[in-house]
Amino acid sequence: MYLARELTQDSLPQIGRTFGGKDHTTVMHSTEKIEKKIAEDEQLQRQVEEIREKLSD
Repeated sequence: MYLARELTQDSLPQIGRTFGGKDHTTVMHSTEKIEKKIAEDEQLQRQVEEIREKLSD
């Protein structure tokens, strides 16, 4: 959900529907949770960046 939010222009409800009909608040919560973890964990930050790079290839 985090990467869908970061890499697309889709709305929160659209992303939620893509992930099995989740509510937009679930998307918000999961995105905020990952943002916090990325800020605290350099390894996770590198992993997310690697995934971003692979998706942009």
